[in-house]
Amino acid sequence: MTKTRRNIIALCFLVSFLSLAAAGFLTLRRYTRFPFDPHILTQVRADEVSKELLPIQLVIPDQRIDLPIIPAQLQNQEWQLSNQGVSLLQTPLPIGKERGLILYGHNWKSLLGDLHKTEIGQKISVQYPDGNIDHYSVQSIFTVSPSRLDVLDLAQPDTLLIYTCTGFLDSQRLVILAHR
Repeated sequence: MTKTRRNIIALCFLVSFLSLAAAGFLTLRRYTRFPFDPHILTQVRADEVSKELLPIQLVIPDQRIDLPIIPAQLQNQEWQLSNQGVSLLQTPLPIGKERGLILYGHNWKSLLGDLHKTEIGQKISVQYPDGNIDHYSVQSIFTVSPSRLDVLDLAQPDTLLIYTCTGFLDSQRLVILAHR
């Protein structure tokens, strides 16, 4: 075997090994929740929203979803995402306008991966730091294209809207709408 051929074979093995290692790492990130995430979101400033008013935990017992809620914002048309829990959309509203909760996150197995199994009438709980718990009942489930941000307007007071990717190559958005 020539030296050039051996070098090509060695290079192919190296590229294959690196590809497998990268795929393994990405799979691990998708299915495992780590205690420390180097990509933790920038927290909403305390003077913008009182921390006592922000929910801290999302629980959907039928889907075994029990995740921390992390405040996040839309910045430069991009959704801030957490790998550790669901994100709570924090955007300024016009004076006198109210909105329900909008939670969104990855559809990874370790996060909202089982959300697609949710059914009408199932219960969802949102917990607050003071121990209060808001109970919601799922009223509607539907999918939309990623460009349909008007669905966020459905989050009226006393509603919870959960938003995640779904479909082939995450080409759609799954929307769960629940009412108190």
